[in-house]
Amino acid sequence: MDLLPSPAVDAASQILANASTTATNSSLGSPPSTLMLLATTVVGCCVFASFSVLHMLFFERWTDWLYYEKKILKRRQPLGKRISYTSPVDTVVLAFFPVLLRANGIFTNTTDFTFKPLDILASNLIVYLSFDTVYYFAHRILHESPFLYRTIHKRHHDSLPVHVFLTAKAHILENVIAVSPAMILWNFITMTFITKGVFNFWTIMLPNLTMIMEFNTAHAGYLDHWTMYVVSPLQWSIKILPFARRVAAEHENHHLMVTKNYAPMFRHFDLLGGTHEGPAVEKYQTADVIEQTFKPRKAKSN
Repeated sequence: MDLLPSPAVDAASQILANASTTATNSSLGSPPSTLMLLATTVVGCCVFASFSVLHMLFFERWTDWLYYEKKILKRRQPLGKRISYTSPVDTVVLAFFPVLLRANGIFTNTTDFTFKPLDILASNLIVYLSFDTVYYFAHRILHESPFLYRTIHKRHHDSLPVHVFLTAKAHILENVIAVSPAMILWNFITMTFITKGVFNFWTIMLPNLTMIMEFNTAHAGYLDHWTMYVVSPLQWSIKILPFARRVAAEHENHHLMVTKNYAPMFRHFDLLGGTHEGPAVEKYQTADVIEQTFKPRKAKSN
């Protein structure tokens, strides 16, 4: 009996073969579904938010120990009246939303977990330069527009002394205006010219986490000291560069003077724009000196 396949069987076989090929290609290199991408974005934002909170808590304990116990760090404002803001969700969710959207390669065969030190250093430099460029102009606009300052940015300047938890006291629209565009720019440059379209886990994630630590360090309120950066080696790769700010002291100057030091990481834009103000180092003292100026309010007697 002749068992040669009929045209109908041929057609069915071809459909199955095409479906198998499509499924294989989809599993290897196609973009993830919208639902999967959204779910991972939410999870990623929770991870970033959790990391930010944990770093704030650790950084506070670490710098308190260096300041109060070891008398290594110096401040110009006493810490006794600080207020904690422990909900940095609006600081990180929208800030890193576009990064996680663009980094959808994690679901495809383009994901790479190879540790490439030079690529990581290059990506880290790019994220600092991108953020500094975008943030200088956006930050200055937020200050020089009375409406934007009053409705968006003023809440970030309402509290003194400057301390790490002020990082969390930022309006969510501030991140839309000043942070997200910078992260989109960095991610585009890095994915295009450094990783060549491949999602390298370390090259993308480590600079992200370093920026979170940089945000927190900028609001420490101390005169900068190397011990503040022991948990963040990638910050050191920036601190050794010309025009790198003494980020904690110089950003504290911004909070005290309001119209100075708009750029967070480097000095060049503020030098060109006439808004640079270096810290008065002689005003910084150790805890045994400066904390004596803080006199807590006495409880009212009934």
